[in-house]
Amino acid sequence: MLKYRVIVTLILLKYCCSSISLGAETLQGPARELYSWKKNAESVFNYHLVTEITNRKPDGRQTIYKFEHWKKEDNYRFDLKVFKNNVWETISIQAYNGEYVQYWTKDKGGYLRLSKKREKYPEELPLFYDISTKAFNFLHPNLNVAPEIFSGTPLNIIANNQAWVDYSRRIISDVVCHWGGLDYHLIRSNYGSFLIDEKGNTEKLVSEVYVSKDKYAYPVLNRILSSDGRLYSEFFVIEHNKGVWPYAVSAVSKHYQEKDVLLYDLTYKVLYAKINDDGFNDEIFTIDLASAALIFDEDLRKSILVPK
Repeated sequence: MLKYRVIVTLILLKYCCSSISLGAETLQGPARELYSWKKNAESVFNYHLVTEITNRKPDGRQTIYKFEHWKKEDNYRFDLKVFKNNVWETISIQAYNGEYVQYWTKDKGGYLRLSKKREKYPEELPLFYDISTKAFNFLHPNLNVAPEIFSGTPLNIIANNQAWVDYSRRIISDVVCHWGGLDYHLIRSNYGSFLIDEKGNTEKLVSEVYVSKDKYAYPVLNRILSSDGRLYSEFFVIEHNKGVWPYAVSAVSKHYQEKDVLLYDLTYKVLYAKINDDGFNDEIFTIDLASAALIFDEDLRKSILVPK
């Protein structure tokens, strides 16, 4: 087990008497401590991150990916590349430009699918590869993916008041644990129910987040578990940025097939980051149609002629 799978000494923590008022709602205790990150998220107008990801299997096999992420307001773009035969090969691109969600894959010589319905290709799915918001997974349960797939949270949700109100309602407990010579808040909350079979059976999930008891109040470790304690996945931040948006600079996530049986782990390292760039080019959110050999309109259910 890694060093962050530790035995903790739990001490009941009394909520601080101070609070933050959000209209008719009031945030207290752990939700109040974490709420400052909402203001940080609001201050981010655009960003561009490049992250290297190493996928390791228990048998020693590994695959290296590069994930490039552009974000501005509701618009986004994700490019995923794999290091193969000593070159970087693009395997998928997903983007939203305010009108169309676009999804490109390398099959068929470049297959581009378009739709005006954003839900066709949810933004949360590629966030599996994104390091910038994974530490805030606890805030907005992503039940579109299995719990062993630890996904990130869109930045606009972190900046949303209602998301914090909803989170404060889901909190089960807040205790203090001692780990690695430091104290942390250990906050447990309901994470929703995940559909486990075609018969409609569900399993209740719980989120655990370890928040540093320092001036940053950073969510260092996130875990997704079943209500009976089975660990599905966890995300540990080794280092985080201290600037406008405190994205994780390096981190590791672990994903389990069965309780304590590792399926694979992902090691993340940010190679490039630029936040609030005045020269940000919005054209990046539109995938070049000429990059595709086949274009398909998901809404009209028909192919589109590829421009020459």
